[in-house]
Order: sequence, then structure tokens, then C-alpha cells
Amino acid sequence: MNGAMKFVFNNLGLFKKILIKLLPKVNKTAATILGPTVTFTNPSDKEASKLPFDGYGAIARISTNSDNPIDEVVKEFTEYAQSRGVKVTELTKREAPKDVPLDGKGYKFTAELVQDVFPDVTPAPYNILGGTDARHFIGYAENVIRFAPIYMNNQQFGSFHRTDENLNISSLEGAVKFYREAILRFDTGVLK
Repeated sequence: MNGAMKFVFNNLGLFKKILIKLLPKVNKTAATILGPTVTFTNPSDKEASKLPFDGYGAIARISTNSDNPIDEVVKEFTEYAQSRGVKVTELTKREAPKDVPLDGKGYKFTAELVQDVFPDVTPAPYNILGGTDARHFIGYAENVIRFAPIYMNNQQFGSFHRTDENLNISSLEGAVKFYREAILRFDTGVLK
């Protein structure tokens, strides 16, 4: 960041309340970080078979964060929908990932590695709420950190999970270097 945005984020104490209200209106990603969001999609074949109306309906994909327990968000959504005559059937749910402690070994390891491999990048924590494969490690690992060591522009970021999802081939070199260094530095005692 530079200019006015750098000033704002360097002075969060002054701008926190207005940012919490403004960011979700300006940026969809910020909305998912700051609170629950709902996206409606058509049901997949597997989901349609579980719907009460012979496969008719919409799927409400609710994303939440560690400050908003999923049960509370689903309850609020259900009450709102039912007050408007909409029937809700819960198909599946899971809690959002827990925040990784910034003073913990996992975050420190990742941040140091980022700075060494990408010296022009400043590590900043960001909670990815999507259902990445990392969710399978929750409960087994002390810290589950989702990180993609690639440079991307806004178009590429917006292409995730869409037709023509893409990255620049040039970003693969940094990714390979990052993972190579991660493997070389990681020491659990098992790899000795």
C-alpha cells in the first residue's frame, strides 16, 4: 500500500470503526473477513437429492469467521428466512478456522520464510475462510496456515474456482523456491 491507504492502515486505532463499516461495501473479500456472508448458488446433483422439494431450491453458502460461531449464524439466517416464509434445510456445516497465533512457531516460521524468499513482500495475516484442503488438518496440527507463495493480480485473484482460473507462469519460480526452502528448514525430528 502507499499514499492515503498506507496512512489509514498504519493508524488503525483512528480509522477502525469506519473501516469496519466501509470495507465490506468496497471489497467482497473484506466482507468475509469482518463478518458472516451468504452466497446463493444452484444445488449440485448431490445437494439436490437432499432438498425437501424434489431438488428445487437454492443453496445458501454461509461463510463466517472465528468471531461468529456457525451455529449462531445459521440460527439467525434460518429465523430471518422463516420470517419471510422460506423453508430452510441444513445440509452441512463446519466452524471457521481458528486464528493462528501471530507469536506462535507456525506463523513466525512462515513469515520469516516469506521475507527470505520474497524480500519485497511484507507478511500480513489474513484469515482464509474457504473450504481449502487445509481444513482436514484442523484438530491434528497446532497451526493450520493457508498460504500460496505466488504473485497474482486482482484478475487472477478473482478467477479462483471459476472458468479460466489462471496464474502467471513466472510466479511458479518463486513458489518452487518457497516450498524447497520450507522443506529444507522444517525440522520435526521425523525427517532427520
